Amino acid sequence: MVKIRESSPRLLVNLEAIQQNYLYAKQRVPKAVAAAVIKANAYGLKDHFVADALHKVGCQDFFVTNLLEGEALRQRIGSAPHVYILHGIEDGDEAIYDALNLIPVLNTSGDLSAWIKYAKKHEKRLPALLKINSGMNRLGFAPDELKSLPFAEIQKHLSLKYILSHLACGNDPTNSMNARQLSLFQELTNTYFPGIPRSLAASSILSLPLEYALDMTRLGICLYGGYAGKKEGVPPLKFALSLQARILEIIELAQGDSVGYNARYVAKTPRRIATIGIGYADGLHLSLSGQLIKVRVGQFEAPIIGEISMDMASIDITDIPPAVAHRNTWVDLFYDNMSSYNIVKHCGSSLHELLVRMGMRCNRVYMTGAI
Repeated sequence: MVKIRESSPRLLVNLEAIQQNYLYAKQRVPKAVAAAVIKANAYGLKDHFVADALHKVGCQDFFVTNLLEGEALRQRIGSAPHVYILHGIEDGDEAIYDALNLIPVLNTSGDLSAWIKYAKKHEKRLPALLKINSGMNRLGFAPDELKSLPFAEIQKHLSLKYILSHLACGNDPTNSMNARQLSLFQELTNTYFPGIPRSLAASSILSLPLEYALDMTRLGICLYGGYAGKKEGVPPLKFALSLQARILEIIELAQGDSVGYNARYVAKTPRRIATIGIGYADGLHLSLSGQLIKVRVGQFEAPIIGEISMDMASIDITDIPPAVAHRNTWVDLFYDNMSSYNIVKHCGSSLHELLVRMGMRCNRVYMTGAI
């Protein structure tokens, strides 16, 4: 285990749990390739640590957002794994994609023409993925655009590895839009891209019927133990993260004393308050102020009170023994699916956003075994 630096706040990242979650998801869909989505610096966890851990247990397919992420990842994990660029071709950078064997997802006619033009010029047959918009209405070719594609040139100059689409409501397996998207995607690919492998589902495959797995699943938040589905019975994922902050000071409040900016919290009775070293600069949303979200101090719980500031928050430890809650005690803000869900629910967010918004001041500590 690596040595833990005594910095507050810190995010403990269990790499072994990430590996186990990947293997669980892969086992659930054994006939499909299990790809890892490590965009946004592996959701803020530092992609090279996560990619290395996944590569060690057999992951050979990685998705990132853009050229900058792809270039950095390629340098870290070597030439063998497949690295796919979700945002397609960045104009003028085709030679970099080619040199680093970065495989673009072709989302637009501009992407397609640029990659074909480069392939022609250099007399190569280049790898690519192509995305169809089956209802998400973000990136991808619209169904009525497909009939006009230059199929002869695609066949001659490109090697399409997968045809992609994306579910808009995959985290709700009861939503009828999932079946409509699956049906449309299958119809379009059977018509225009027969025999080419397909990918539709992301982490939601853990709650969807296995028919949605197709030939590749794109695993994201489930790698870290986050569960976005609404199906009864949470999959046996291992939550790989624990966000902690240290108690900096303890204050005794008299009745009528206030805490923090705008005197948002006023003590109705004498209280014992701890200031912890985490704030909205570290990703703890300001909107959690006054929500009385509970954190864990040892085996006890304490509510966050008052207004969260840039670098600090306050918790009420009146009912916690001083031997447990004292200066330098580490406080757990989230440590499992339920505690993280409570935070993101009250700030109207998601675990995805919570993780990527954590500033670099939040020290990431990588470890194996139980957190």
